[in-house]
Amino acid sequence: MSSIDAPLTRRVLPVAAVVALLLLAGCSAVTLDGDPDPERIGELAEERYDDIDSYSATITYHADGERLSVQEVVAAPHENKQYIETVESGGESSELVTVSNGSVTWTYQPDENTVRLFDQSTPLENVSYSEQIEEMVENSEISYDGTDTVDDRDTHVVTVVPDDTNGTETTYWLDQETYFPVKYELTHRFDGETSVMTVEYTDLEFDVDPDPALFEFDPPADAVVERIATPSFERFDTIATAEDETGIEAPTPDVPDGYEFTEVAGTFTDGDGDELLLTYERDDDTITVATGTEMDGLSEDAKSITIDGHDGEYIESERIAILAWSCDDVAYRVSGTTDVDTLSAIAASIDC
Repeated sequence: MSSIDAPLTRRVLPVAAVVALLLLAGCSAVTLDGDPDPERIGELAEERYDDIDSYSATITYHADGERLSVQEVVAAPHENKQYIETVESGGESSELVTVSNGSVTWTYQPDENTVRLFDQSTPLENVSYSEQIEEMVENSEISYDGTDTVDDRDTHVVTVVPDDTNGTETTYWLDQETYFPVKYELTHRFDGETSVMTVEYTDLEFDVDPDPALFEFDPPADAVVERIATPSFERFDTIATAEDETGIEAPTPDVPDGYEFTEVAGTFTDGDGDELLLTYERDDDTITVATGTEMDGLSEDAKSITIDGHDGEYIESERIAILAWSCDDVAYRVSGTTDVDTLSAIAASIDC
């Protein structure tokens, strides 16, 4: 299984509820030629998704037309519990097992006898569906695209197109009986390039009454177990509050004219790698300044740079640049929808 498989599965569990709220919140923006009424679709989706206690399915992932992986899944979506066997990955057979009991996720690789344990007790960001949908509706165009058939199930087809040309267009196929997303396709456009990810559910069964023991995992006694720290995310009302809560002093960067400070937040990982993040916006452009005691390197392709005599590195594309450096045991990272020269000037303005 590739590293994206399990997170993708976790994200899709509540997607019917998200689509329901999307249709309800944005029904005035939905284009229809006659029936069905989008508001009624939203109401049914919300009601019927709430009635789904569990399901089992085969999930197949395609990336740009090539099969990426195949998973056998049993899930209790409202409890965030799931059991996943990845039976194929990258065109080869796989035995990877992923188990989640709602607070802890284990991934077990039998051929290597290794276990990775993820603590889910603190989600990355506690954002309600309504907040997500409000943002999507404000920044997207929504259309009803008629009906289709997926694995012998009649579906309604809904497409969400972001206003930003660099964004992800998502099409959902909602089962007409349960309004569960039996298929969805993400078309991502960035820097003039397009990539497509398709996720499809087959052999789908609902209310399968899984054994509770299926969502627990006892690693083999001789397995190598690695615990992976999972960061939590929190927004703060003021920079002073953020500094008090994180114990990290916020930098005072000079940003280009027109940028306004919009948000301060923190990420926490059991005391190691905590970060404080400042966000500045100008029209559709964003700059983020992050600081903390530890930060991961950018990538093997990063280029070297010097910031006020301190070694750093950067990566840059046509749309986004990221620059990172350290000073007196403090790590900094500046990123944004701009060029590296602009970020270098911002970095040089930060006292350290």
